[in-house]
Amino acid sequence: IEYGAKVDREAAKTTRDDYTFDNWYTDEGLTQAYDFSQPVKSGFTLYAGWKENQVTIKYIAGKGGKVEPEAETLGVLSGKAKGAKAEPEDGYTFICWTNSKSETVSEDPAFVPKKTGGKNVAEEYVANFRKVPGPGPEPDPKTAHIVPAPELTYNGADQTAYAETEGYTVQGGSATRAGKHTAVLTLKPGYVWPDGSKEPKEITYEVGKAVLTAAYVSETIEWYEQPALQVKVTGFVGSDTEQTASGYNTPIVKSKDWAPHTTYELTPVDGAADDYTFVYEKGTLTVNCKDVMVLKATDGKSKINLKWTAVKNVEKYEIYGGKCSATSKAKPIRIVDANVTKLTIKKLKKNNYKFYVKAIRIENGQKITIAKSETTHTMVNKKVKNQQNASKVKVKKSSITLSVGKSTKIKAKLVGKSKSKKIFGATHTQMIRYISSDQHIAKVNKRGKVRALGSGECKIYVLAPNGIWKVVKVTVK
Repeated sequence: IEYGAKVDREAAKTTRDDYTFDNWYTDEGLTQAYDFSQPVKSGFTLYAGWKENQVTIKYIAGKGGKVEPEAETLGVLSGKAKGAKAEPEDGYTFICWTNSKSETVSEDPAFVPKKTGGKNVAEEYVANFRKVPGPGPEPDPKTAHIVPAPELTYNGADQTAYAETEGYTVQGGSATRAGKHTAVLTLKPGYVWPDGSKEPKEITYEVGKAVLTAAYVSETIEWYEQPALQVKVTGFVGSDTEQTASGYNTPIVKSKDWAPHTTYELTPVDGAADDYTFVYEKGTLTVNCKDVMVLKATDGKSKINLKWTAVKNVEKYEIYGGKCSATSKAKPIRIVDANVTKLTIKKLKKNNYKFYVKAIRIENGQKITIAKSETTHTMVNKKVKNQQNASKVKVKKSSITLSVGKSTKIKAKLVGKSKSKKIFGATHTQMIRYISSDQHIAKVNKRGKVRALGSGECKIYVLAPNGIWKVVKVTVK
């Protein structure tokens, strides 16, 4: 967020399963609410406040009895249900407790519901009673208790939710495909349902979707290569494959322009299947650019000789130059083909000059800068008295070996042809500059401190103001 701006309250909202967001607070104890009307003038941490969601469980008495209590409200996760007790009226007897699907959940008058998947669930439970039959030839009907369906998850095979019992027959009680299905339960002669009714019952049950995991397969490429963007999908059940799973749509990682010297965390999207849900796992795309572009600008009489390192798979180089001045920008002075890596600028007057080069590639009609050299600063015809351009860069060690996580400092100095003159450039740029050819292996800061990040080899270019360079080889184990 920018300095002086205000935090957007709506944009800052967040979510959490089984909780309702309350507010943002400035302390871990959640006692000081954040004031969104205040402008941001420094960094700070906000803490999210949450309220656990509540559910209500209802206990309903059927005809011929009563229940106590009739309801209770408790936290989805932390709440502990106390349950209810059913008591029949005179002339009635308790049969069982049933849920909203008419499934028998308990034959004990004192009933305490259990959590489902570790959570309390809003539900209505009915205590069923039946009138005690009087004397006579009419037999007491038997109770057909509906056996609760198991939790079903798609496995590619036929699975049974409701099976026939001694008290009822079943149609549509098994299914293969994920989704909602309907079973019809019909009483056999001599049976009644717990609530005393005799009509067939339609019960909806569900086969849950199986889970597929789609993971982006991490890869490392050079900047001019195209990533494979491969997605590995696992979790198919039964005989299913990517080719045979119903309604299958392959998840993808979306492509874009990839910048050199950059690491991307990429997550697949757009997976679909009739019987599966997708879980996505991110991977890492590392884009290398080992062809670092370095430019040196050495002076001659009224001229400057430019020479730069080649960059692979580019089409052109654009050379920019001009006089060294805080108010003067370098302007394009020449475009050369990719096989040209040097150029002489002639007929220069006594002055100080700056140059840089861009490596260009054309993609889809668009000009893309793949690499850009550091800007050189060179004096022509001894513009500054008692100063000289650097003729050499000396380093104490030309090769370094480090373990991952370790660091060291490059010791370097600039040398000119004359021992009595200072090296030109102090008022134009940093006197010694450092560039790593692969920042995934080793990084270097402006003081020459090298830190090893990953195994491999790379180069550190040590540059003078005019671009004269020395290479330090870095090996990371």
